[in-house]
Amino acid sequence: MSWYLDKQYIKNIQESYKTNVLYQEHFKEIKGKILDVGCTTGWFTKLNLKQIQGIDNDKQAIRFCKQRKMNVKYMDVEKKLKYKNNTFNGIFVGYLIEHIKDSKHLLNETYRILKPKGKLIVITENWKKTYKDFYDDPTHMKPYTKISLEKVVYESKYTNYKIEDERKPIKGLGWLVRKKIITTKTAIKIINVLYKLKIRGNGIILTAYK
Repeated sequence: MSWYLDKQYIKNIQESYKTNVLYQEHFKEIKGKILDVGCTTGWFTKLNLKQIQGIDNDKQAIRFCKQRKMNVKYMDVEKKLKYKNNTFNGIFVGYLIEHIKDSKHLLNETYRILKPKGKLIVITENWKKTYKDFYDDPTHMKPYTKISLEKVVYESKYTNYKIEDERKPIKGLGWLVRKKIITTKTAIKIINVLYKLKIRGNGIILTAYK
């Protein structure tokens, strides 16, 4: 395994609670197929192996996911996605757009393969909060702020969208959920209260509908 995949896998194990909350908050109501674009080690794909399929242009990451029985395939996410129009009910693009050159092209491709009223969630780092160590990741190419992301989305095919700060994952909540002391639903309520109090994460979330 490469250094990046090794570190990313360990990090994603540690943040599995955060990923589960993300799924519960944004995709729980979706009944059809969900595509995980830029699935890397499958940290989102693994949440529902029957519903979610992943794609990535890292062949090593794809092999890693397939060894763990995930429904993934190799695909260049910067070119035309090899799916028919109106295929997916939901699409997740997690921490990918900062790694590619043309995010508007990717957004338009997600629009094409989403079914009518389908939901897109995009998460990226907020440059204003992560600028000190953003380029510690050598695969990072383009940082975003809420304003710069807004400009890209505005020029895409999406017209129904919102951009907001990421909810902040609170250390210890994951342990409480795993021990069944509180439910994931309760954890989400706590995070949302903190969000209203301006206690927020380091990412930006785009929610868009076709």
